[in-house]
Amino acid sequence: MIGTAVVSLPWAYQQAGLGLSLIFTMISYMVCYYTCNLMYTIAKNDPNYETTLKKYFGMPGYIIGLIAPILFCFGVLIVIFIIMSQLLYAIILACVAWIAGVQPLMSYEPTFSTFSPGYTSLMLFVLLFVLCNVKDMAVLNKL
Repeated sequence: MIGTAVVSLPWAYQQAGLGLSLIFTMISYMVCYYTCNLMYTIAKNDPNYETTLKKYFGMPGYIIGLIAPILFCFGVLIVIFIIMSQLLYAIILACVAWIAGVQPLMSYEPTFSTFSPGYTSLMLFVLLFVLCNVKDMAVLNKL
């Protein structure tokens, strides 16, 4: 899964410059390599990650090790949903301005009295809910 941080990396590297970007990349590489090497040497003879968690951290560590990634993915899902809602709001306003030839008032207030990001969040939720509940995916191939 590619998160929003990966999408913003080119901008961050451009702002930091070549030297600082290379330093950050090397530090990131060393931390990732050390972590992977440590996990490999510790769990070398274990059949899976859950067994390693139980062996070294007991049942509480096992449960936390299973729940933490789910909570992390749920947080990422919320952030991506918010970003998609905000982008959809701007896209809809741009389409309205292009079709109607008027300049719409862009407001990020969470109100339902006028068209706002609250409406786009509901529209996006309904759209994603319907798409996720389609039983036969062959219908989507015809689109």
